[in-house]
Amino acid sequence: MPSLKRFAFLLLSLILVRVGNSPFSVAAQTAGTWTPSDPSSVVSQTKPDQRFFNLAQLYLSRYLGEAVWSPDGRSVAFITNISGRENLWTVGIAGGWPQQLTVSDQRQTSPAWSPDRNFIVYASDRDGDEVFDLFLYSISTGQAINLTATPGISEETAIWSPDGRTIAYNVKPKTSSTYEIDLMDVSSAGGLSQSGSL
Repeated sequence: MPSLKRFAFLLLSLILVRVGNSPFSVAAQTAGTWTPSDPSSVVSQTKPDQRFFNLAQLYLSRYLGEAVWSPDGRSVAFITNISGRENLWTVGIAGGWPQQLTVSDQRQTSPAWSPDRNFIVYASDRDGDEVFDLFLYSISTGQAINLTATPGISEETAIWSPDGRTIAYNVKPKTSSTYEIDLMDVSSAGGLSQSGSL
């Protein structure tokens, strides 16, 4: 039993040493009294040469999102915000400047090529409400139509059937915590003038 007490004492001593060397306690010593139950009394250390960013500068950062190969392996469709907002782009594997397919202030995500490479289905978040609709983009015409248009219900992450006539996708009402899987016959999608093979 004495060895257990000794071990507990050593462990507590190590913890106190680690806490005593933490940036929060050092800052608290320099800033005044630190009260564990008062978060406003915790002050982190500062670096005199640290560069600060305002909100506008933070939103100037650019990134590359999801990317998928075309079925023939000659192109990549991807999401990026290099033009200011998350839109759908493609680029050939030979290189060159990418082509922006969607021009929207909405956030696009989850692109998926049709097996014949004539269409890309993607999800779009309307006005940042985290409720996505599925859109079908025609490579040949540059048109996109909303396949779902269901306010209050989110449809996401579509995949194509091997024959290119059907998509499967996740669906969830905004008030629900669970997803289901739905199927849609894309070949019957109206309103899209196309020279493709749907």
